[in-house]
Amino acid sequence: MSKGGAWRLSIGLLLLGGIFLWLYSHKLWTNAEERRLDSLLRIPPSDLPVTKEDSPDLPPITTTPEPQNIDEMDTLPTLAAAWGTAAARPPRCHNCVAIAIIGIDSRLNDPTPHADANHVLLIELPSGRITIVAIPRDTPADAGFPDTSQFNKLTNVRAHRGLQAHLTTLAQLVGIPAIHYYAEISFSQAFALLRLLRFENPSDVLRILRARTGIWEDDYHRVYTQAQFIRQQILRWFDSYDTPWGLALLRGALSLVRTNLTVGVLTRLADSLHVHGFPADAASVPIVVY
Repeated sequence: MSKGGAWRLSIGLLLLGGIFLWLYSHKLWTNAEERRLDSLLRIPPSDLPVTKEDSPDLPPITTTPEPQNIDEMDTLPTLAAAWGTAAARPPRCHNCVAIAIIGIDSRLNDPTPHADANHVLLIELPSGRITIVAIPRDTPADAGFPDTSQFNKLTNVRAHRGLQAHLTTLAQLVGIPAIHYYAEISFSQAFALLRLLRFENPSDVLRILRARTGIWEDDYHRVYTQAQFIRQQILRWFDSYDTPWGLALLRGALSLVRTNLTVGVLTRLADSLHVHGFPADAASVPIVVY
């Protein structure tokens, strides 16, 4: 084969590979999680179930009236009051796509992982907005221990009752029907992810993200720092999601963690957010600390 023919063959193969990658990443929605996203995107907000009676498969949710002013916060149930001022509360979006990011304290083969980091991303596609709800690990929750014990905390739900119970508890705390997707990350996986995201000193980054000393000197400071880090990475990498490097990054990240997310789900969500102007500005990713 002549040199010119070899070049034409190479270029043709590259173009064919690029077309195949694009179709695979954007058009083939064949697995259960991608079909689930299709169903979520098809349902008008007014038709989504918001109560246990409407859909028995959904976890129970707590509903509270919107306060008319800040003074009324004292009269609301504990769940609503926990958000602080009205301006700091998460959106009332039963039609949000909810993704839980869970950091567990286990190493390889640890049978009892505690959920030390808990963040719920509420993706409002119509408004092009992602709200990060950061929940401290010691938030009271039913971990299956006697009421007289001191172990009924969110961090113990994952270890004592399992992942599904933990996701249901997160949905109840945030006040949404369900957590649709999750990503669970251990120490070693977090280290590898930071390497993938081009951090030269992953150990130093992890030390900062796990530190409790700072403005509040407790877990509120820690989850806020973690939420800021998640926010920064979303804004940093969002414009790359449909590039060859971005797709490779997504595939690499998903291969490192325990998750039901897929590249198809993430690119569909990103496409929908992009259509609605995300990120319009830095305020497109607000943070709420529970």
